[in-house]
Amino acid sequence: MATDLFLGIDVGSQSARTVLVDVRGKVLSTAERAVSVFVDPSNPNIVEQSSAEIWQACVEAATSAISSAQQSPQCAATGRPAGDFRECVRGVGFTSTCSTLVLDADCHPQCVSPAAAGNPHHDVIMWMDHRGEKQAAAARHSSKLREVSADAPDPFWLTAERHACKLLWLKENMPDVYAATAHVLDLSDWLVMKATGASDSSFPRSLCALTAKFNYRHDDNRAGVNTAIAAAQGWPRSAYAAAGLEDHVADDFQRLGQLVQRPGTAVGQGLCAEAARAFGLVPGTAVSASLIDAHAGALGVLGVSVGKSTATAAAEEQSSEGFCGRAALICGTSTCLMVGKASGPGCYIMPAGWVHESGQSAVGDLLHHIVSRHAAVGQLDEYGDGDVFTRLNRYVLQLGGDQWPLLAADVHVLPDFRGNRAPLGDDSIRGMISGLSLDSGLESLARVYVATLIGLALGVRFIFDSIARRDEADTALPELLIACGGVALKNELYLQAHTDAVSMPVAVASEKESVALGAAMLGAAASGTASLSECMKRMAPRARLVRGCGCRDFFTRKYAVYLGLLSEQRKCQRLMQASETGVCAAATETLLENLLS
Repeated sequence: MATDLFLGIDVGSQSARTVLVDVRGKVLSTAERAVSVFVDPSNPNIVEQSSAEIWQACVEAATSAISSAQQSPQCAATGRPAGDFRECVRGVGFTSTCSTLVLDADCHPQCVSPAAAGNPHHDVIMWMDHRGEKQAAAARHSSKLREVSADAPDPFWLTAERHACKLLWLKENMPDVYAATAHVLDLSDWLVMKATGASDSSFPRSLCALTAKFNYRHDDNRAGVNTAIAAAQGWPRSAYAAAGLEDHVADDFQRLGQLVQRPGTAVGQGLCAEAARAFGLVPGTAVSASLIDAHAGALGVLGVSVGKSTATAAAEEQSSEGFCGRAALICGTSTCLMVGKASGPGCYIMPAGWVHESGQSAVGDLLHHIVSRHAAVGQLDEYGDGDVFTRLNRYVLQLGGDQWPLLAADVHVLPDFRGNRAPLGDDSIRGMISGLSLDSGLESLARVYVATLIGLALGVRFIFDSIARRDEADTALPELLIACGGVALKNELYLQAHTDAVSMPVAVASEKESVALGAAMLGAAASGTASLSECMKRMAPRARLVRGCGCRDFFTRKYAVYLGLLSEQRKCQRLMQASETGVCAAATETLLENLLS
């Protein structure tokens, strides 16, 4: 009997990655191809990519992974010649960043760049693009939106990274493009559209993208199991109208999607002939409705086995039938925190498998920014092999030992350099560093780096505290936090900081490509091999528990400082925005009295 294999394709911020796996989730091969990022030189908030380059990277990475797997023992076990190996690939799953495409009536992506008008290679608005900050700020202060807040299941749907604010920006700044838009898609949905050859409004959108990024409300009791269903009931009409997107209400959300489909179910007739030729697979191979990358990461790791230690037994028992009791921390350029829950509101992954989504907009980027700009970074060459973070971690442990977090006793970092994605949903927040001196040596680098690691971990604690404080009855705090992704696998100190910052065990998944593995699980479910819930359990990687530093009391003090920095920044914003000078004068007198008394 032939071995069934599944292809998972993950488009991240800077590359497309693929994995080819078997029915147990064993990774036979992986491949990766780089993808360009275009930053507008006159406005760094505008960040774009090319859909054509993304698709070509997917094709090259997929064909490379398939070619590599043909040399594996598993291929020999199929009993088929290498040329027939493609018939073993039963399903394909796609996942990507939550970037935005606007397609014309012929389903061609349109240029979205004000600086490169008409350039077809600037047709994807990246997730990290913040061109809509003005529109997001206006939404935060809109009385109309406050009046219809009950019609908005996602309180953060109008932040700069979400599709709605990018549409508002296009409507105001590129009206011709906006007027010519016939379809608005999340990148993950566009990849499925491209793979299946769909070319009209009958293409179903993934329930994941709609509930996670488009403020769509889903009732799982009315969903078809394996087919597309009408989307009309889920669109929050009054919220879209109040936000300034009333034209979408008027056309009954035709451009945003009138059909929806569950992730893990087969879309259309599978791979179209053109895509099948490109990938070297059989036409009609099952293609799943997609997941956004962080949600695919949650699917890929929430079913991990971490043994039956006392600390995790309860969490494993509770999560046996769903996501409850666990949270996934998908660590990369940014970080997404996915807290498992049994029902909505939230972000949909599968029946009885929802997540409360939050996270931080800059993590890998922030660590690189902090370290690479320091004058002493070149001195790390003396500390052995490996990348800059491996050498820096080696120096930090040499300097601080097991209790290395204490190195940041007098240096504090608020890590929101790209705004506070959660729990505040405030794009105006910026990073802060307190405790700097004129020291430019290696020890000074170590202290600010450690303070940044701690600040990032405390940001996750802030999200958990927000869930608990807001009494979100539908979202229980997890008993186990599972980290995955490049930052988690490459940086043990980052993980240790989280272990001491949050009051729960932290584990790290063993599979480097956990997000692409989640996409492969989609392909397996779409092929009919098993339900998505079963695929999550049987194909999950293993994980190990992370040892903390024994510094929880220290982290409690640092947390108070973290919250203080955030509070003081908001006070500074209010003072600088005050319309009456008397307000500032009164504040000045109070501050002088407190400081000089």
